[in-house]
Amino acid sequence: MSSDFFPITIGECCDLTTGFPFKSAHYIDNETGVRLVRGDNIIQGSLRWDGVKRWDPDNLDGALEAKYSLREDDVVLAMDRPWIEAGLKYSSISKNDLPCLLVQRVARLRAKGGVQQRLLKYIIGSKSFTHHVLSIQTGTAVPHISAKQISEYSFLLPPEGDQKAIVNILGTLDDKIELNRNTNETLEGIATALFKSWFVDFDPVRAKAEGRPTGLPDEVSELFSDSLEEAELGEIPSGWSVSSIKDQSSYLSRGISPKYCEDDEGVVVLNQKCIRGGAIDFSKSRRHDPSYKKIEGRAISRFDCLVNSTGVGTLGRVAIVPELEFGDVIVDSHVTIVRGISEHSTFYLTNALLNRQQEIEALGQGSTGQTELSRTVLGDMALVMPPEDLLHAFYSSAVCLFEKRWLNEATSATLSSLRDALLPRLISGELRVPDAEKMLEEAGI
Repeated sequence: MSSDFFPITIGECCDLTTGFPFKSAHYIDNETGVRLVRGDNIIQGSLRWDGVKRWDPDNLDGALEAKYSLREDDVVLAMDRPWIEAGLKYSSISKNDLPCLLVQRVARLRAKGGVQQRLLKYIIGSKSFTHHVLSIQTGTAVPHISAKQISEYSFLLPPEGDQKAIVNILGTLDDKIELNRNTNETLEGIATALFKSWFVDFDPVRAKAEGRPTGLPDEVSELFSDSLEEAELGEIPSGWSVSSIKDQSSYLSRGISPKYCEDDEGVVVLNQKCIRGGAIDFSKSRRHDPSYKKIEGRAISRFDCLVNSTGVGTLGRVAIVPELEFGDVIVDSHVTIVRGISEHSTFYLTNALLNRQQEIEALGQGSTGQTELSRTVLGDMALVMPPEDLLHAFYSSAVCLFEKRWLNEATSATLSSLRDALLPRLISGELRVPDAEKMLEEAGI
């Protein structure tokens, strides 16, 4: 430890406030309402606004607004279920999150006394603080922590000049990760729009039927017919067909019931937590002991479609398998693999299912909380099948979008690992700022 670092508690360096019990009677559904930051909105290092509750601004008095309005860079921490298997539920507030209000059972941390506000995000996001939370949380059904317990967390505070440098180093990595995330959202939007235009709205077919240009290269435009015909799914382009997932699949199967092991030599096994936002988060995977159960013929392949098939809230999530650079990867029994007859058809099937996740979710059967999506029900899903040459054309047009996305995801994973490795060493004084800056320079960052 460096001699100029000194121990301090959260309570000594932060203004810690817990939120207000905003009553649901004054929630409104339109976007004029102010977003409420609840524990459900907080995930690992960021906020998500799907299912957000909004407060009627006409019922927001000045005192309430002054005390519970959040600011940019405020750090928020869920106090009920503060930690789940995916990680600690904390975030900092960005410009895009504002305006928003702090709800009860969520803590807000705001720095004071010469402490850098942005440093707090890294302190709260550290493994050391997570260990503190796990050691103090109480309650079985709903584990929780108190403001007093948060305030008692002690850490080593760097000198003010080092604080700024540490924030700059870690912030540079976060900025690059955020840029990659935004780029990937754009790439995903382009791929989705292209698929929808060609295979859902049939824009090129309608354009040709009306004598308008399709806006596509001639060699692609000529692959589309110029008329529509009635089919069991409604109007589809002439010459296309209606098929089913099972009839277009060479492999349609649930994964295995794994025997988990801690050995890094085990086989990577994906579970439902790994699948979100159309992508796979390998950091949430585990390892399977192949000596317990063989995996021959069970490994996933590039472009395979993985479908979460169990439980409310996760059932129906779909992900596309990227290029795998490390051995065999399998899935557990809560995930279904869909693989087409060829690489081009697999690519089409996966994109079709990515665009129908809500429909897949609705196919779940069983009691509340125990819903299951059977392989038979998924396999019976009807879908429009274009001719093979159009599958090739779509693959040629869209595959580069996914490859760029996967490259960005791999880069971000490397940056995240570097940030997480630097964080504890920087805030403990084990690694000095100049040495960390040199490491980034040598890494080309």
